[in-house]
Amino acid sequence: VLDELERDHGVRVVRNGRNLGFGQGMNVAMAHARGDVVVILNNDVVVTDGWLEDLVGALETRRTVGCTAPRSNMVASEQLLPARYGDLAAMHRFAAERRREHRGRGYVAQRVVGFCLCLDREVIDAVGGFDPRYGLGNYEDDDLCVRVRGAGWQIFVCDDVFIHHFGSVSFKANALDYGAHMQGNWDAFCAKWGMPQGPFSVEYDIRRLTRPGFDPDAHFVPLPVLA
Repeated sequence: VLDELERDHGVRVVRNGRNLGFGQGMNVAMAHARGDVVVILNNDVVVTDGWLEDLVGALETRRTVGCTAPRSNMVASEQLLPARYGDLAAMHRFAAERRREHRGRGYVAQRVVGFCLCLDREVIDAVGGFDPRYGLGNYEDDDLCVRVRGAGWQIFVCDDVFIHHFGSVSFKANALDYGAHMQGNWDAFCAKWGMPQGPFSVEYDIRRLTRPGFDPDAHFVPLPVLA
């Protein structure tokens, strides 16, 4: 599939040669990307009509917004929608109806989940990419949200964009202990941002973490240098 995309559709495919984990893989992609807007998109999603133009449009029409994100059926945040559909055809009808009803609407969020993020290139240039300390994945998106918010940008969830998310497909395919990995990365997140250790299911106040602001010397995460 990747060979066909590269050969027939002009897609640039970057082969890392090994599993770098979600954050580091996305950092490589961001280093290669040339556009003014960069979209992070998981491999276990199904996008819907108008998703990209609406995410980019919300970013471009709101000057204080540095990151936009969609609603979804499976996401561990307030982006979650109680969506009911039996198959993907019904899902697309559901998404189209939401787009008509909520066109241009949304809300400012404290944090969003990294299965789909639309980022202004200026934000990446200012705060960097995903922190590699989180390995294969989880909490690298929380970490990025803290830095984006701390640097003065808002995060906006688009009510008119719905993306179906299967969820944790890579973790399941590789038979990884999801709970243990989540706890380890939560511990790393707490250590970095000065929070007490505890179970990873505990909610936290991201506003407290962002009040000190963004310190480039301490918080900037450089992207890989391309050869």
